[in-house]
Amino acid sequence: MKNSESKHKYLEAFKRVEKALRRVACVSADTTQYKDILDKAKQNNPAVAHFEGLLWDLYGLRNVFAHADRDKYIAEINSLAFEKVSEILKILAKPPRATDLFKADVLCATTEDIAETVLRQMNEKLYTHVPVYHDSKFIGVLSETTILEWLVENIKEGRVQFYKRKIADINRKYLNSDRNMHKFVSADTSVFEIQRMFDDSIRRGKRLGVIFITESGKKDEHPIGIVTAWDLPKINDFLDNRL
Repeated sequence: MKNSESKHKYLEAFKRVEKALRRVACVSADTTQYKDILDKAKQNNPAVAHFEGLLWDLYGLRNVFAHADRDKYIAEINSLAFEKVSEILKILAKPPRATDLFKADVLCATTEDIAETVLRQMNEKLYTHVPVYHDSKFIGVLSETTILEWLVENIKEGRVQFYKRKIADINRKYLNSDRNMHKFVSADTSVFEIQRMFDDSIRRGKRLGVIFITESGKKDEHPIGIVTAWDLPKINDFLDNRL
């Protein structure tokens, strides 16, 4: 490809990137600086923050070819630049869904289960959050926080072997503790939206312990995936492999 052709092709490709960033940033004014667009896009989509350095590199290359007195120093654009632009556009246009990265078999419990049995399963399989159901209706989450608060309550009241009782005997306030919140999302939810939910909870000084994935995001549906803070690195791994 001749230099003039590659220059034109690249400038057109970068326009598509900038348009996509404007859409993410909810910016329409043509006078808005690229830095401001990027800053606002980062707030709305964590993926933009992940490849911010690459976006600045591509912008720098765009500036070279946007000035006629500069492009004469570059013979041609490496095909890698076009590949990166293409990947960025794909990710911004169609981000990976919750079930693409976080689909899993989820351990569930009912109020009729013996607490000890469920706790042993959690310990053996390193599960930190187990959704609890009563007559197929979601009532809360058995978590490390639940166990600690329930333990303290029973120690105070001097109950022996309380863990051999049914989960139904656990005070439901412990299954819905503000100290370890839970949320539900649908299978189609963007993984970047999931990451933002965890980030927002931290900014508010709250602890979001788990996000359960169901087909349509309704809490009474059977979970088809689960996300805790420990799972978030999967998002960066995905982006690293794509970019």
